[in-house]
Amino acid sequence: MIAELLEAHCRRVLNNLNHDDLYDYALNIIRESFDVNPGFGDTNVRSLVEGILTAEGGDQDSAEEFIIGAVGEEEAQAFINLLYP
Repeated sequence: MIAELLEAHCRRVLNNLNHDDLYDYALNIIRESFDVNPGFGDTNVRSLVEGILTAEGGDQDSAEEFIIGAVGEEEAQAFINLLYP
Protein backbone atom coordinates (compact mmCIF):
# COMPACT_ATOMS: atom_id res chain seq x y z
CA MET A 1 0.00 0.00 0.00
CA ILE A 2 2.81 2.46 0.83
CA ALA A 3 4.66 1.49 -2.35
CA GLU A 4 1.59 2.27 -4.46
CA LEU A 5 1.11 5.67 -2.82
CA LEU A 6 4.79 6.50 -3.22
CA GLU A 7 4.74 5.45 -6.88
CA ALA A 8 1.61 7.50 -7.60
CA HIS A 9 3.06 10.58 -5.91
CA CYS A 10 6.41 10.28 -7.71
CA ARG A 11 4.69 9.88 -11.08
CA ARG A 12 2.50 12.92 -10.37
CA VAL A 13 5.52 15.05 -9.44
CA LEU A 14 7.42 13.99 -12.57
CA ASN A 15 4.41 14.50 -14.83
CA ASN A 16 4.06 18.07 -13.55
CA LEU A 17 7.64 19.00 -14.48
CA ASN A 18 8.47 20.56 -17.84
CA HIS A 19 11.42 19.27 -19.85
CA ASP A 20 13.95 21.76 -18.46
CA ASP A 21 12.86 21.19 -14.87
CA LEU A 22 12.97 17.41 -15.35
CA TYR A 23 16.47 17.65 -16.83
CA ASP A 24 17.67 19.83 -13.95
CA TYR A 25 16.10 17.46 -11.44
CA ALA A 26 17.83 14.44 -13.01
CA LEU A 27 21.14 16.31 -13.21
CA ASN A 28 21.00 17.14 -9.50
CA ILE A 29 20.11 13.55 -8.56
CA ILE A 30 23.04 12.20 -10.61
CA ARG A 31 25.39 14.86 -9.21
CA GLU A 32 24.38 14.02 -5.64
CA SER A 33 24.90 10.30 -6.30
CA PHE A 34 28.64 11.04 -6.30
CA ASP A 35 28.56 12.94 -3.01
CA VAL A 36 29.81 11.37 0.20
CA ASN A 37 26.91 13.12 1.95
CA PRO A 38 24.31 13.94 -0.72
CA GLY A 39 23.42 17.60 -0.85
CA PHE A 40 26.65 18.89 0.67
CA GLY A 41 28.85 18.96 -2.45
CA ASP A 42 31.55 16.74 -0.97
CA THR A 43 32.18 14.70 -4.09
CA ASN A 44 33.68 11.23 -3.85
CA VAL A 45 36.23 11.79 -6.62
CA ARG A 46 37.20 8.12 -6.92
CA SER A 47 33.55 7.19 -7.40
CA LEU A 48 33.18 9.96 -9.99
CA VAL A 49 36.18 8.74 -11.98
CA GLU A 50 34.90 5.15 -11.76
CA GLY A 51 31.53 6.41 -13.04
CA ILE A 52 33.25 8.10 -15.98
CA LEU A 53 35.15 4.91 -16.76
CA THR A 54 31.93 2.90 -16.60
CA ALA A 55 30.15 5.39 -18.88
CA GLU A 56 33.03 4.97 -21.36
CA GLY A 57 32.53 1.19 -21.39
CA GLY A 58 35.72 0.55 -19.41
CA ASP A 59 37.89 2.19 -22.09
CA GLN A 60 40.58 4.09 -20.15
CA ASP A 61 41.70 6.08 -23.19
CA SER A 62 38.15 7.34 -23.77
CA ALA A 63 37.80 8.16 -20.09
CA GLU A 64 41.04 10.14 -20.20
CA GLU A 65 39.87 12.05 -23.27
CA PHE A 66 36.57 12.87 -21.56
CA ILE A 67 38.31 14.10 -18.41
CA ILE A 68 40.76 16.24 -20.39
CA GLY A 69 37.87 17.69 -22.39
CA ALA A 70 35.96 18.51 -19.22
CA VAL A 71 38.69 20.10 -17.09
CA GLY A 72 41.66 20.74 -19.39
CA GLU A 73 44.95 18.94 -19.72
CA GLU A 74 46.75 20.46 -16.73
CA GLU A 75 44.00 19.74 -14.22
CA ALA A 76 43.15 16.31 -15.68
CA GLN A 77 46.25 14.43 -14.53
CA ALA A 78 45.16 14.08 -10.90
CA PHE A 79 41.87 12.55 -12.03
CA ILE A 80 43.50 10.36 -14.67
CA ASN A 81 45.83 8.92 -12.05
CA LEU A 82 42.74 7.52 -10.30
CA LEU A 83 41.99 5.42 -13.41
CA TYR A 84 45.06 3.30 -12.74
CA PRO A 85 44.82 1.57 -9.37
